[in-house]
Amino acid sequence: MDMRAADYIAGLAKGLALLEAFDTERQRLNATQAAQRTGLTRAAARRHLLTLAHLGYLESEGGYYWLSPKVLRFAGSYLASARLPRLVQPVLDRLAVRTRASFSVTVLEGEAVVVVARSVPALAALDADDDSSLGAPPGRPASRWLAHGLHLGARLPAHATSTGRVLLAALSPEAFEAWLRQRSAASGT
Repeated sequence: MDMRAADYIAGLAKGLALLEAFDTERQRLNATQAAQRTGLTRAAARRHLLTLAHLGYLESEGGYYWLSPKVLRFAGSYLASARLPRLVQPVLDRLAVRTRASFSVTVLEGEAVVVVARSVPALAALDADDDSSLGAPPGRPASRWLAHGLHLGARLPAHATSTGRVLLAALSPEAFEAWLRQRSAASGT
């Protein structure tokens, strides 16, 4: 979305960038690590961490910070209000029960696809004796084979996933060119 410079709140953008610095690889950050991941100075990162902790979005101990459950308010609000997850979830659930396989729906967000709906069959209901029909390797129960994987909100590189490639292929030529420019600018290539 294009925006006038006068309407842009840099402090809010920096605070949100700091929240986005936490991910599955880096669940706990100190001020130095947060600064490196966001491009902020160490002092600015520290102030943002302290403010976010004061507001309840982060927890801390010994100079390290991590996301608190309060950040789930945003995810819960999205899932309750967004039409796509509400429409596809019952379909995914039926498919998972009928096929004993996992299903996900993703949307394109920047350079990534984000899982917005997901259904995994009840692992306890799977037959651990012969799961080869599910694609599990022989001698390896599907319950273990399916136990790992994606979760709601997981981000994956769009260009490196089948769902991402499908979504990119559906873009108009102009939108795809814009996506490529954005990706090149972000990666510096």
